[in-house]
Amino acid sequence: MEWSKVRDLPADTEVEGITVADMIDVHELQQAVVWDRNGAKLGNVAEVHLDSGTNDPEWITVPLHLFETKSRFVPLSGARINGDDIFVAYTQEQVNNSPDIHSGSGLNFAQEEKLREYYGMVPGSKMPEEG
Repeated sequence: MEWSKVRDLPADTEVEGITVADMIDVHELQQAVVWDRNGAKLGNVAEVHLDSGTNDPEWITVPLHLFETKSRFVPLSGARINGDDIFVAYTQEQVNNSPDIHSGSGLNFAQEEKLREYYGMVPGSKMPEEG
């Protein structure tokens, strides 16, 4: 399958035995504009955080406001990439109200679990709970 078609699939979709997340270029993500599930612009990606076990992109951070120094973590699970845009599976309100975790040093286990719980992700999974 050619890359331009793969980019429009959800990150957890398998193509020829590997997930789309495995094909994502971290440098491309750092250039991306992030949109919520309703099409509202959240901002530009500030940082990309990799899964410590797989080195796959797992979280991105997005500044809350134009002149804001704080960023919020947003999971890439369920996200769709289209060109230079990332469409996440969460609303702007969910992102704005997410736990306030300093992004500079990455996530420890407790912080990641707190975020997973907040975003309704199944424990031990990278996907949001169905519901």
